[in-house]
Amino acid sequence: MCSWNIKALCLGCLDEPMLLINALHVFFTYAADEIDKGPTPDPAHVAGPIPLNMTRGAPPSGPQARDQYT
Repeated sequence: MCSWNIKALCLGCLDEPMLLINALHVFFTYAADEIDKGPTPDPAHVAGPIPLNMTRGAPPSGPQARDQYT
């Protein structure tokens, strides 16, 4: 994942101020569902979908990150 994936995913689920621990829970839950769907859509609709660029041995993401960190 690149930083743009994270920013785009945050825009899809974090729309109000909240405690950091709550924001992380919301983000990982949302991101897990969205990552399972494939590349992250460009929220500005300027470029194509943002590739996940996941490589073998990469840190956990999606459902694994959600389950590990929440």
